[in-house]
Amino acid sequence: MEFLYVGKQMLLMLGTGFSAFVIAKGLFRSSLQLMRTWIAGVSSLIVVFTFVFYVSAQFQGAGNTFAASFNLSIVESVLIGATVILIYTLLGGFWAVSVTDTVQGLLMALTALLLPVAALVELGGITGFVDRLAAVSTADQLSFSDHAVEAALP
Repeated sequence: MEFLYVGKQMLLMLGTGFSAFVIAKGLFRSSLQLMRTWIAGVSSLIVVFTFVFYVSAQFQGAGNTFAASFNLSIVESVLIGATVILIYTLLGGFWAVSVTDTVQGLLMALTALLLPVAALVELGGITGFVDRLAAVSTADQLSFSDHAVEAALP
């Protein structure tokens, strides 16, 4: 209900053609220019800080893949991975990066759905899974309660 009221008010305030940037601009009028500048600066720093880790994880993943696939050192592999990423980013721009991330996300989602099914088929279904789990586990490991804590209590 609140969205309907707030949405109508924002639509009246901002007009029909608006985006996230126009909404932010409408919410922070020119009288709040200093606050708007501060919020934009802090937001930019947060994005840069988190993207350093995101991009370094991408480089490390590409490096690990090339190192394992082609028997190269990790430094050579990261440099090759960075070069490949740089080339397809420069050739395709943001669209290439977006499509690549989308395909990778869909592949991960598909794998997350199919891998457990394939594992259960390989183990002979739920019964086979439970039997094999019981063969390599103790009763305490398979218990949903903590018997070790109960035994230690006076």
